[in-house]
Order: sequence, then structure tokens, then C-alpha cells
Amino acid sequence: MGRVEKIKVDRVICDEIFYVSATKEAVEFTLPHGTVLGDAPVIQGTVTAGVLECELIEDEEQIIASVVFMVQEEIVIIPGGVGAEGDPIELEYGFRLLEELPFQKCQIPEGLTLNDLRCQIFRLEVDGRIDNLQSTEDPTIVLFDNIVEIMVKIKVVEEIQTFVSVGTTPSVVTNVVSS
Repeated sequence: MGRVEKIKVDRVICDEIFYVSATKEAVEFTLPHGTVLGDAPVIQGTVTAGVLECELIEDEEQIIASVVFMVQEEIVIIPGGVGAEGDPIELEYGFRLLEELPFQKCQIPEGLTLNDLRCQIFRLEVDGRIDNLQSTEDPTIVLFDNIVEIMVKIKVVEEIQTFVSVGTTPSVVTNVVSS
């Protein structure tokens, strides 16, 4: 005979994948003294994105996820080509990104309110690139465009408690021991 256990689980009301793209144009930085990028600098590094907040709001019966992303980049610019002088330049660059992402196919079930639900980040991917690296009239000031693309899967969930049978699956057998 099996046991019954009380468990707490998330009931998925809906889930959707969203694509977010952000461009920060003309990001400015100052070159170290004696550095000249040359005509073929190389840019490499990493981009990391995280979710700081995810809040559900309702607007005219549509559920919207208000999400705050933190985007952090660690970039190395290596002077190269004709006229290049100086050591690689390490930059750390970060910004917050607030996006309101409307669900296309999500309805609050009858008997529930938005207060009964929460958003859950299920999957997060990020890609970034630096474009349009250019010098300005001041040779110590350089500009670039930063493009970040994020894919996020968000679930709208209700936390529920339910009962499950333990030890009654076909792969579990209980028998009486006798001598």
C-alpha cells in the first residue's frame, strides 16, 4: 500500500519566449595616454545578462511581464593595423534594461487574481557585439555602438499544494516478508 505525501509545486498557467534587443549608441570612453587604436583594432570579450526583477502587471486583461535585466560586459580592445600603439585596453561596461513584455496567449484562470501568480524565468540567453568603433576629433576619445540581444522564456505560475501517492508506481513493488 502506498503513502500519500503533501507537496508544493508550481502550476504553469502559461509560458512564452520573448526576444529583446537593445542598442546603446555612441558609448564614449577615453584611451589611456599614448594609445592609438590604428586602422584595424580587435574587440573581444564577454557579455553576461541576469534578471534583477520580474513583476506581472495587467493592462486591459493582458498580462505583461515587467522585467529588469542587468547587462554586464567585459571587453578588451587590442590596437592593431597601421599606426597602432599601446597595450590592450580592458573595459568593464554595464547597464540596466527595463522591458515590458506582453504575453500573447495568457489568460488568468477564473477564481485567481494577479496576486495569486508570479513570473518565473525559465531560460535566459544573451548575445552581444560592438560595432562602429571610431575615433572622434579628440584623439583620446573613442565611441562605439553596443548591441545586446536577449532571449528569455518566462512562465506565469501559481504555487499550489497537492497530494501525491508515493511508492505506487509500476517500478516500485511492496510485499510482505514472511518466514
